[in-house]
Amino acid sequence: MGNYSILYIGSEETFYFKWSFGEYAWRELSLIFKKTDYSHGRTMLGTHNRHWEGYRTTAREALGRLDDCHLTIGNMDKTISKILHIPKKNVKIAAIPGELVDDEAITDEELSVWEDIQEKQAFRSVGEYPHVRYLRGKLEHVAGDTKVILDLSEILDMFSKSEQRQELERFERIFESEKIVDRDYLQDAKIFFVDGDYDLVYMYLIIALESHIWKFYKHVEKRRKLRGDVFRALLEKTKLMNKLKLVNLFKRDKISELDILNISKIYEKRNSIVHYSSKKFDRSNIPNDIATMERVCGKLAK
Repeated sequence: MGNYSILYIGSEETFYFKWSFGEYAWRELSLIFKKTDYSHGRTMLGTHNRHWEGYRTTAREALGRLDDCHLTIGNMDKTISKILHIPKKNVKIAAIPGELVDDEAITDEELSVWEDIQEKQAFRSVGEYPHVRYLRGKLEHVAGDTKVILDLSEILDMFSKSEQRQELERFERIFESEKIVDRDYLQDAKIFFVDGDYDLVYMYLIIALESHIWKFYKHVEKRRKLRGDVFRALLEKTKLMNKLKLVNLFKRDKISELDILNISKIYEKRNSIVHYSSKKFDRSNIPNDIATMERVCGKLAK
């Protein structure tokens, strides 16, 4: 029991979201719908001809929007196959959402393959990508003029008339083309360490450092009124280690030579990941590397 928003492809329920407009699937929904697709009417949904209210497009339009994002079956199968280290032929099975696997007509052997893939540690690294792949597969197996409807009527019934518009406006933020992402890369690196994603630890440590260096020089630019060309040269035409040394020209609380040496080693590890696909990491060194970066970023933030 409960109120659901339901994504229909034709008369088939493809996704459903309990007590929700579908916000936690906004990535998939914002790829196939536009804000201007909002509509309402009567049509056959499931086994009933009934009123609906929400977003409507066609399979052809939805596929075209996925094409615009280069989200083809071929591209997605290649990506998922590489990340999960599975044959491309198994990607279609891997992409079935957990809550829908019992509804799919798959064999016991295919179910066993699905279960094995779900248990892979790397599976969380593909995020919502498999859901988009599943959705694309469904869209490709219907006629182009098949209706694709996100029916929100049950969820809207939970609110008064005056509240409905407000709730819809909140939901429609999924269609905004510009989004502000405010991340703390240093804290993300700590989470990746606990998760065992050591390559991402080093990627995020360097992103955190460069972000702090950028903010530091922006502050210096305001305080000392550096000429624009000098400021750009500091940020764009020097390597990371040179930027750190330049920081010491402006700071009283200078970064120690030992920390600069340690950051140079962290930088080399990051480069090994980017350029040489490094896969071996000594876990015992990573906490010290995180602590070094936290200390240096703290000094940059003062």
